[in-house]
Amino acid sequence: MMRIPRRIYPALICYLIMLLLVIFPLLYSLTTSFFDYDLIAKSMKFIGLGNYITLITKDSRFQSDVALTVKLWIGCVAIEMFLGIGIAILLNSLSERSRGILVPIMVIPTLLSGIQTGFLFRLVYHELFGPLNHILRTIGIISKPILWLSDPKLVVPSIIFMDVWQWTPFITLVTLAGFVSVPRAFYEAAEVDGLSQWQKIRYVMLPPAKPFIIIAFLIRAMDAIKIFDIIYVSTQGGPALSTESLTYYIYNVGFSFFRMGYAAAISYLLLVVVIIGMNILFKFVKIE
Repeated sequence: MMRIPRRIYPALICYLIMLLLVIFPLLYSLTTSFFDYDLIAKSMKFIGLGNYITLITKDSRFQSDVALTVKLWIGCVAIEMFLGIGIAILLNSLSERSRGILVPIMVIPTLLSGIQTGFLFRLVYHELFGPLNHILRTIGIISKPILWLSDPKLVVPSIIFMDVWQWTPFITLVTLAGFVSVPRAFYEAAEVDGLSQWQKIRYVMLPPAKPFIIIAFLIRAMDAIKIFDIIYVSTQGGPALSTESLTYYIYNVGFSFFRMGYAAAISYLLLVVVIIGMNILFKFVKIE
């Protein structure tokens, strides 16, 4: 009987853990997506691609949730990148001592979980007791409370603001790391050459920081498409499903309607779209 060398034990254990925690659940959920699996009735009927066909051709709720998820994704990532890079430029112009004070304070929102952020903004947005409406009323901007999380016209921008508040510091921190890596001699040469502030940003700061910015963008692009926790805590997909993202729809189908096969099909369709989208982004965005 062949003995297994001890030096490969750690790798073997890692493979077993990956098999149990990653590969097996993926294969099981993929198999489930081909069944009409009702968890309450405990019935499991093979329907092949039936779940996927229903999703694409008949499920209007799925289509509206996809549109909302794309809207949230574009809004969150675009605003976070714009603000993050702008704040990083401002911080880079400060002294090291000032940055040492401001940066730890600025990154506090990123240290919070999505659940904590959702609870926090439920209090901030509260129409009667929230500080936001109180401040706006005090300075005379509004005369009656604004329903930030109950008005279908305002709730999506309110959700976007929550995500922007939490994750803009992440973009800022990564971008600032790129700016700080630029040698001071480059800035001194720019001063000697008489470059304007915009020219310094464009030709001295941004080129070396480009890989940092791209990495920050790709991380947020992959993460923002999964927005769920702040919606679950703050609006639970309401009002009238106006904030039901695709991930929240998966949660509803699986754990409210107990249609596990259909929920698995939505999850895998989302996975395929994300993989294709990320491949397209990687082709257009290259780290040099």
